[in-house]
Amino acid sequence: MEETFLSELIPATKLAVIRALDELCSTRSFERVGVVDIAKRAGISRSSFYYHFSSRNDVVRYLSRFAFAQGIDRIGHGLTWFEGHYTTTRILYPYRSLIIAAAVAQGYDGAANSYRRHRSATLVATMREHGVEVTEGLAFEALALASAEQVMTDKFIRGDFGAMTIRSFCTYLTDIVPENLRAAVGA
Repeated sequence: MEETFLSELIPATKLAVIRALDELCSTRSFERVGVVDIAKRAGISRSSFYYHFSSRNDVVRYLSRFAFAQGIDRIGHGLTWFEGHYTTTRILYPYRSLIIAAAVAQGYDGAANSYRRHRSATLVATMREHGVEVTEGLAFEALALASAEQVMTDKFIRGDFGAMTIRSFCTYLTDIVPENLRAAVGA
């Protein structure tokens, strides 16, 4: 799924930049990777990098938003909880060096907080689209689930769960969804 799937959906230059940044993050910290390094590794000019992305942080945002749009953002819109998590995780996992490096980087603009806000807002929007009155309790469950997903995904990507497969991990994420929230999202 990863390379063939992504090469059909992400423009070649953007995918080359993502790959280059991931490769560079496997040997040095996110903060120590410069745009010139990324462009050189991707085989493009510095100006071409800036044509596609505003910064290395923008590369991470682009990859994350792409993965979310293909997977977890579609839960309740044609994908089950498992399918949404599985699709998102399959897209992000090959770039785990980049994801790990960005997550621990000093000065990275709040990946965890950004994820939690985006994820809980998407869940609330999906409930409303399904005609559900979003109570304070449901809104809290959406935020709590988003927080749990973010923490567990960071741990999985880092390898803290040993040899757990993507399928097993996504089954676990599916199993932790509160029943009220599961029913309200409709997936």
